[in-house]
Amino acid sequence: MIGVINAKSGNIGSLANALKFQNIDFKIVEKKNDIENFKKIILPGVGAFKKLKQNLIDLELYDYIKNFINEEDHSFLGICVGMQILLSRGTEEGIHDGLNFFEGEVVNFNKLKKTKTPNINWLNLNIKKKEKLLNERNKKDFYFLHSYFCNVINKENIISTSIYNGIEFPVVIKNKNIYGVQFHPEKSKDQGLQLLKNFSNL
Repeated sequence: MIGVINAKSGNIGSLANALKFQNIDFKIVEKKNDIENFKKIILPGVGAFKKLKQNLIDLELYDYIKNFINEEDHSFLGICVGMQILLSRGTEEGIHDGLNFFEGEVVNFNKLKKTKTPNINWLNLNIKKKEKLLNERNKKDFYFLHSYFCNVINKENIISTSIYNGIEFPVVIKNKNIYGVQFHPEKSKDQGLQLLKNFSNL
């Protein structure tokens, strides 16, 4: 069973529907008492880094996530801001520490190049490494909605990138049992459904 964390900052309805459609067993986790013996966790997120972190702390789930990820037989998938919080720090509305499972910081596109934000697009993936989370079907037309991206220091952690207005940025990252995707697989049609299925089968 997969635990899906509802930190009041994510598209829980669409993600739940995507999992149900594929008969993937899951449970919504909204507080500490909802926690079961999960082997896999998905953390969706939209909005601001700071808000997601505070919501997780308020729900007593922030430390749970840190401890969960440190178990070698567990797998974790962060979606959008749920990916961003895996980095060392965020820079939206000030500087805020993240979970620090990937060295780097979350920065606005405009820090590199003056451009229109948010990035609301269907973008293709430039796959850098073979990875079980992705396959040949998982390359085209993923849905993005964000103004900040993950500037990951260790390029070995980058599985795939995309390009927005000439800026190449990481969109799939991995560190051992930890995965992050910047796009929304739950809104990315068949290719997004396949990615979620792949995660459930890890």
